[in-house]
Amino acid sequence: MDEMAKVIKEEISYVKDSFKNITEEDENNMINRWTKIGFTEGLSGVQLLNVSLAMEAAAIIIIESNKHDEISTILFPIIRRIFQEVSSKIETEVILKNTMDIINEVQDAYPLEGVQDAYPPEGVLSHNVDPEAYFCSVFSTNYKLKL
Repeated sequence: MDEMAKVIKEEISYVKDSFKNITEEDENNMINRWTKIGFTEGLSGVQLLNVSLAMEAAAIIIIESNKHDEISTILFPIIRRIFQEVSSKIETEVILKNTMDIINEVQDAYPLEGVQDAYPPEGVLSHNVDPEAYFCSVFSTNYKLKL
């Protein structure tokens, strides 16, 4: 097992342990936490729960790993756009696995240096487009949840 695969396995294991035996009260606390800061505005029901759980998992991974800080500002809008599209409850383990996949794919795809030159590609949109917003839009549109 290569080093990156080992780190990913450890991160997934840690988050799974954090979400083991999650109660309805825990879910409500997560929903309240993400709603208070406005990250789930306009969502309700199952979509609100799915997005809140995914954001909580991402936050735990970012805080615990200390290696995803450079993508933290774009990660939460991407997670919201992807998970809000599902109108049925997603199993917690599926949310955790997809969240980890999203983090790793964003980490690999996002140009950490020279983002202004890389996004948006020349000729696609006007130069008044925020490069991070463009990246978030393209990534979340193309990502397919593994349900």
